[in-house]
Amino acid sequence: MKNLPVKDFDMSRLSFVVQGFFYQTYTPKTIKKIKKLFPTSPIILSTYKTDEISTIPSHFIDEVIFNEDPGGFTFAHGYYDNTNRQIISTLHGLYKVRTEYACKVRSDLLIASNKFVVNYFDMQKKFPFSDKNFRIYKERILVYIFSSKFKHLDEITPFHISDWIFMGLTNDLIKQFSLPLKKFSDSYFCADHWPENKPRRIYENPQKYFPEQYICYIPYAIEKGGIGFSNRFCNSEKIQEISNKFIANNYIILNHHQMPVYLLKKGLCEYYGYNFEYWNNCINHYKWIRLYEKYFSGKPSLHNNIYIYIYIDFL
Repeated sequence: MKNLPVKDFDMSRLSFVVQGFFYQTYTPKTIKKIKKLFPTSPIILSTYKTDEISTIPSHFIDEVIFNEDPGGFTFAHGYYDNTNRQIISTLHGLYKVRTEYACKVRSDLLIASNKFVVNYFDMQKKFPFSDKNFRIYKERILVYIFSSKFKHLDEITPFHISDWIFMGLTNDLIKQFSLPLKKFSDSYFCADHWPENKPRRIYENPQKYFPEQYICYIPYAIEKGGIGFSNRFCNSEKIQEISNKFIANNYIILNHHQMPVYLLKKGLCEYYGYNFEYWNNCINHYKWIRLYEKYFSGKPSLHNNIYIYIYIDFL
């Protein structure tokens, strides 16, 4: 995809935080592509002391942070929780950002176009309304469709926003990742607390919250107080409604053609290998607009091309 001309945004106002393990095969590609698409944007690599980064030329990176590795939690059935690693590497990288805006990117993610940044302010203007009872960030944060979802299999998943890439005000992202680290008991919670009415088809991961839920919900709970969402199975209609209001007020979810990114670890576009049901449960951009308009009825979104998203409602 071609690099788009910059309209009202100076790319030097945006920094990239590439966080996580330094993958010798993937991370250099991640960084080099960012440098090509955003040549004036500072790049901060936030990785771990155990990682070797000699495969990337130093002139591609403005600063490197070597964090202590907090480790992850290993469960039965092959599940692994790296939430604490994401929190540490992202937050310490954001602390070094000196620009107004920041973009947090996984270290194995390839950004294919700068269009989501070029269009950022236009999107903020098109969706200007918010509710102070649910708004915790100064501006809405851009996120990706993949793993932003209402449901997985038969399990309802409130506050489940993709954690692959976030773009917004630096201070907003710092707030989002200023979280207490997970405890092992949280990550293994469900092993001893499976609910009697658990869904028939369930992703039997024992975490109290999925990583995406933890990073999305805990900032809200810290600022607004608990709402009874004490674990991921507390998904009553009331909590689903609060989750939807929170998402409508604090994020803008973009489809793949709007925010074209690829997980290099998979080697294929994320759309491959996932069935209709998975994508139908995702919160695509069209569904996000529907949430926005539901809670701000009578306040037009100024989105003149809303119906172009109908044909990809399942993506």
